[in-house]
Amino acid sequence: LNESGLKNFSVDFYGPIDESYNINFISKVDKLPNTSYKGFLDLRNADNYNKLAEYDCLLFPTYWYGEGFPGVIVDAHIAGLSVIASDWSFNKDLISNGTTGIIIPVHNIDALAEAMKKITLDHSLRKRMSSNSHNQAQKYDINNVLTDNLLEKLMI
Repeated sequence: LNESGLKNFSVDFYGPIDESYNINFISKVDKLPNTSYKGFLDLRNADNYNKLAEYDCLLFPTYWYGEGFPGVIVDAHIAGLSVIASDWSFNKDLISNGTTGIIIPVHNIDALAEAMKKITLDHSLRKRMSSNSHNQAQKYDINNVLTDNLLEKLMI
């Protein structure tokens, strides 16, 4: 993105870093403009959703073999964030491509950069996806998941 002349963006990393990769990761992030590591954002503290909501988009270009149900995407929806994610595991089940986010091919750096540019430059798209994501979060609300009908079935 920097090479293409786009400067009005930043990428902040959150989450634990494997001990064996920590020094290498931090040194790489420190060398990149517009990029920083912010530590662990504990979303068990509801106030941290406000911090997450300060962003325009969540990047999730995973291809980790053990990736299961990505709760971070639900967290992004709760915070009203669109998501750019790789076409991996269950990501497509949680993201409506073009509505709540953008699905990109795995290992495709060019597609990731294009999606980031699109989200960065198109304010109306960001706003629309943000609203759609927030609405999508209702699907995962405990009151919508744990219904009386489901409880009855579980008790049988």
